[in-house]
Amino acid sequence: MAAPSSSFLRCPARRPARVRVTQLWAFALLLPACAGGSESSVGKLPVEEGEDSGAEDGATDGGGAEGSTDGGADGSTDGGAGDGSDTGAPPAPCAAPAGGLWPLAPEGALLDQGRPVDGLRPPCAAAVHAGAGAAGSRVSVQLQEAEVAHWVRAVGLDGAELLAPTRMTPGMAISVPLTQSGEFFVELHPTEAERPDAPPSAYRLGLECADSCAEYTRYPILFMHGMAGTETFVGVLDYWFGVQDELSAVGFLSFTPAVDALAGVAPRAEQWLAHLDALTAEGRARRVNIIAHSQGGVDARLLTSALDVEGRVASLTTVATPHRGAALADLTSGVLDLGPFDGALVDAALEGLTGLIGLDGPSLSAQMRDLRRDQMEAFNAEVLDRPGVLYFSWSSKSCSVLDFGCQRDNNGEIIEGAFEATLAIVNLTEGDNDGVVGAESAVWGTHLGQLTADHLDEIGQIADLRNRSFDHRAFYLAEARRLAALGL
Repeated sequence: MAAPSSSFLRCPARRPARVRVTQLWAFALLLPACAGGSESSVGKLPVEEGEDSGAEDGATDGGGAEGSTDGGADGSTDGGAGDGSDTGAPPAPCAAPAGGLWPLAPEGALLDQGRPVDGLRPPCAAAVHAGAGAAGSRVSVQLQEAEVAHWVRAVGLDGAELLAPTRMTPGMAISVPLTQSGEFFVELHPTEAERPDAPPSAYRLGLECADSCAEYTRYPILFMHGMAGTETFVGVLDYWFGVQDELSAVGFLSFTPAVDALAGVAPRAEQWLAHLDALTAEGRARRVNIIAHSQGGVDARLLTSALDVEGRVASLTTVATPHRGAALADLTSGVLDLGPFDGALVDAALEGLTGLIGLDGPSLSAQMRDLRRDQMEAFNAEVLDRPGVLYFSWSSKSCSVLDFGCQRDNNGEIIEGAFEATLAIVNLTEGDNDGVVGAESAVWGTHLGQLTADHLDEIGQIADLRNRSFDHRAFYLAEARRLAALGL
């Protein structure tokens, strides 16, 4: 990637490499083996009596009590005795580690509810699959088919043991309580010594919700606020008004952290990265689904494309994000000239907006420089979509208080009074808009549709009093369900 030329695209100093959370929890799982295992009656994993030698009579597949092999009782091998073709004894069995926790094999396919997975556990190692469910529910882990018995263990993202190692034979099922919505891990450990050259052990593992079922996404939702945003306005109103409560009431896990309200894209993206680092370090998420409003969507694109080297963003959904810049930003930066009255119009609009949210107008005006249309053109050329990430977008439209035809065609939507001036300005230069962002500028990736809401209605402000045509809580709940249906 060429060195960025735009001010807000200056690449930060390269961050030191971080250990993946998957590596951290895998290492943590081996610690009990070094310490001698759990003291729980079901957690101890001794090799069962009569199993440590691999056969009841003490013989292995390669030899019996007389030292013979499959080649005959006279001690010869298939190649003959003493003819130089004997390749030696088979490798010694891998002994079960102290505590019984075998090394983890590479992670297998997702163990999704209602969709069993077939796997091959390599010899001398434990198979591991990520499952997912809702906090407060109990899921049934089923060893539907297997060639041998296994110790089965369940672990949360934070390393907490959800199910102590329990010996399961084919056809058994066991209930596991979930303490956090989203991912957890199921491990299948060998119950006896194995030879390293043994064939892989086949199994079929199932997962079903057994009790207190609720909704969930595999990866939690990280909400990213926009320009002049914060966790709460004037210490009272949540930016995402009532959204997190709406989602958590049915089971979804989401986070609504905050970054600097009045800052450019690059410094805000660095702050979002710190929040993402904290979520993974605390065992709250390996990956996230981002839903971002306004400038938050530009921050999220920089975070996803350039800063998150570990690829922890699964999807990005933007709502009214100026992906191609905003005429309003051009106007406040002096790039766009609409005539002798444009300055007065912008000042009036900014004063109205900042009066609503309790932030400083001149600072907000200066911040808009990053979102000028020429700046975003350079941004789009340099900050490319990351392969493997799903990108979605929503645009939005509002109507002037005197535009009755627009209101009729858009569920009675009427612009918040603070945005009357900016709605007119953006209409002149970009057409349909929500009072801040043009509808065409908001399209990125897979465009999911156009909302009938102004820029504050999109997040339920102010206190949801003017959202007569747009139910923002129902909208974000539907978005969570859409992500869940995609397996995200």
